Amino acid sequence: METPSIRIVHIDGEQIITPTEPGFRCLVFACNWNEKDPTEPIHSWKAFYREVWKIEHSDAEAMLKMLRKLNRISLSASASFGQYVASAANALKITLALMESRHATNTPGYHFHDYLGVKPSEVPGAIDGLVTNIRALRKAVHST
Repeated sequence: METPSIRIVHIDGEQIITPTEPGFRCLVFACNWNEKDPTEPIHSWKAFYREVWKIEHSDAEAMLKMLRKLNRISLSASASFGQYVASAANALKITLALMESRHATNTPGYHFHDYLGVKPSEVPGAIDGLVTNIRALRKAVHST
């Protein structure tokens, strides 16, 4: 199973860093799909925390509140992963989305990152497009 993830970040000037608020720190949105059957739909949308070994007790309470807020999101059965992430962002009052873009450089093996702004209304399509592209790339790799 493949599990792509969407990270929450904080913008400090021109730096994009991990947020300092415990509810957002290490929060990830993810979905699963079956690489062996590319026609099988995406499933198992979830929000969870990575690196939980770093959590202090006071942070855990804020994180639990965040997960409870996310569990209240109600979507139709036909909703996409992108729609789930957009609904979660709305519930968490996140107003800015950035899409990471990698650019090749003249140094072999090194890429630098550029971040493109995505309008809130375009988040579902952008995320679903990324998932579609990743699935196509994985399919191409497995079929060679």
